[in-house]
Amino acid sequence: MTIPNSKEIMIPFLNHLKDGKEHPIKEIENYLVSHFKLSEEEKNHLKPSGHETLFHNRIHWSKFYLKQSGYILDPRRSFTKITKNGIDFLKQRS
Repeated sequence: MTIPNSKEIMIPFLNHLKDGKEHPIKEIENYLVSHFKLSEEEKNHLKPSGHETLFHNRIHWSKFYLKQSGYILDPRRSFTKITKNGIDFLKQRS
């Protein structure tokens, strides 16, 4: 499997938050690794800069786009929570 891009990550990211609780970003990342069935090699694949994993970077871009769309918010450092708009968006998709 290839490492999913930021767009492919968005819906599973939101689905993990649909309980309405605050979730630490590390928990979300672990969930997404499991969801996409990434191997250790894929999970730990570094960007060319060598300072960050590619998957971690893509999660953060997904988070950025979801936040810009008003679907999530950061109630405190390193925690993310779905908004009413995010819940409504998921309901429209089902």
